[in-house]
Amino acid sequence: MAWLELLIALLVGLGGGWLAYRSSRRWATEERRRVQRAVPTHATVLHVHRGAMRHHRDGVPLRLRLEVEPPSYQGPNRTVEVGWEVPEDRVGEVAVGRRLEVKVDRYDERRIYPVIAGAEWWDTEPA
Repeated sequence: MAWLELLIALLVGLGGGWLAYRSSRRWATEERRRVQRAVPTHATVLHVHRGAMRHHRDGVPLRLRLEVEPPSYQGPNRTVEVGWEVPEDRVGEVAVGRRLEVKVDRYDERRIYPVIAGAEWWDTEPA
């Protein structure tokens, strides 16, 4: 009887692991699609804070304050705080006063994606 309980627990564990794996892949695919659909524009770096805790091996976490130009050139510029992870060799491109190419998410205008090779968006300002 114990082997049957062990077998059931193993099957439930494997099934749960498979569901978690599929869910994370689905989430990652949707995130890539959001970045691809984002609208290109420009932003000026107002402030850079280098974080201590890395989210991935290769990137440097940065908390940025950006002045974002509206993609449609209608309305005033707006200030947004974002978290990006930028490769170590590209950190110099994200200096105060620099004008950067960025993408604005179509569904959440607080999501400002970097257009820097190897850089990733990872966080928005606190709500």
